[in-house]
Order: sequence, then structure tokens, then C-alpha cells
Amino acid sequence: RSLRPHTFYHGTNLKAALAIQETGFRVPTGPGGCLGPGVYCTTTLKKAFDYLDCEHGGIVFELEVDLGRCKTLQKDDPQMNTWHSDYDSAWHPTGAVNQSHEGKEENCVKDPKRIKIVRPIAGHTAKLLAAGYEIVGNALVSRSSLR
Repeated sequence: RSLRPHTFYHGTNLKAALAIQETGFRVPTGPGGCLGPGVYCTTTLKKAFDYLDCEHGGIVFELEVDLGRCKTLQKDDPQMNTWHSDYDSAWHPTGAVNQSHEGKEENCVKDPKRIKIVRPIAGHTAKLLAAGYEIVGNALVSRSSLR
């Protein structure tokens, strides 16, 4: 068995989570984040939860990711934004923004088809319920659709 991780997390707001669940991840046009365009995820659940400072508590998606050919980036790596032509994904062991923080690793996956949503995790269950949503099985659903 490969020692490469397969379980990842992606934290986002409720509106984006509903869109992702409906149509899948999309890579926005433009330059992208610090690692360039792609879908950002992490194996660090705490880092994913750090992205949930939003009105309804947000959602963390647990993901199954096929990294394909993955570029390991180092601090101030010259390929930080240019790895896309030769690799399917990139991994930065300390995160691209503040490259000295352990436990803040991140991955950027070029093709969203390499990502499967396993389940949503509520960032704050009471806020999610107050917004009219809940997690049933492995899906985020409107409570009005349950009636």
C-alpha cells in the first residue's frame, strides 16, 4: 500500500459548499492562489477548519484525492506557480503563505476530476441548523426538503 495520503479536507462557506456538492469542484479562471490555479486541500483537519470563519459556520468536505504526479515544493520554490505543466498536483509541507508554520501543509490539485467528496462536516452544527440546513447521510441538505 502506498504511503501517500488519500484523505484530504477542504473548508468553505455554506453557499460554496452547496455549489460544490451540486456541480463538483471548479478551478476558477485567473492566476489562482499561492500555488497557482487548482483546488486547494489539506490533510490537516485543523487547517481546513481555519477557513470556516463565516456566517453559518461553514462546511469542511472530507475528500478522497488522487494526487497523480505530485510536485513537492520547498520554501521559496521557483516552481511555486509553474508546476502545472509537468505535474497533476503540488504539495507544500508548511503551506505557501507562511512557509515556516508546521502543520499547515497544503495541496493544490490541477484537475477537479481527481477529487471525490466523501462527506461534509459541519463547522458549527447549531449555525448550520439555524440557516436551514443539516447533514443527512453523506450530503448537505436543506431542512425544508426533508419535510
